[in-house]
Amino acid sequence: MSVVRRYTAPAGVLATLGVVGTAALVAIAAYLLGFSVGHSLLLGAVISSTDAAAVFSTLRGSRIHLKRRVAATLELESGANDPMAVILTTVLTAQLAQGYNSFSMDIVGIILLQVVVGIGTGWGMGLAARYLLAKIRLPAGGLYAVLMLGFALLAF
Repeated sequence: MSVVRRYTAPAGVLATLGVVGTAALVAIAAYLLGFSVGHSLLLGAVISSTDAAAVFSTLRGSRIHLKRRVAATLELESGANDPMAVILTTVLTAQLAQGYNSFSMDIVGIILLQVVVGIGTGWGMGLAARYLLAKIRLPAGGLYAVLMLGFALLAF
């Protein structure tokens, strides 16, 4: 758990900025190939997330040994970048569906709102789950896993 706490901040920054940066680069390339601005941004968002299994399979296959800090940060980032890619894809799809085919600062505001609400909801649900788990005594040990799954689904 201490590894997760130690590398959460750099992994979070890398996951967020990495996804946005990758989406922007792909969007620029798509725009240069003739796609509209909106479709270029959506294409970038859809393919911006890296797959953790693919990253580590590639690293193992090439026999590259990473330092512990880099490996831990990369592992956390690979698992944490999907929410940003989902937010970008959802917001950009909604914008295209409403007829907007260009980039506007409204998109940035919507994305920031999604991130803040998501973090707040997750944090709040985590605290509530922790509090209730400390107070509730269930008749069977297996029910704690079911209760935690319920909290996770409710938070989602």
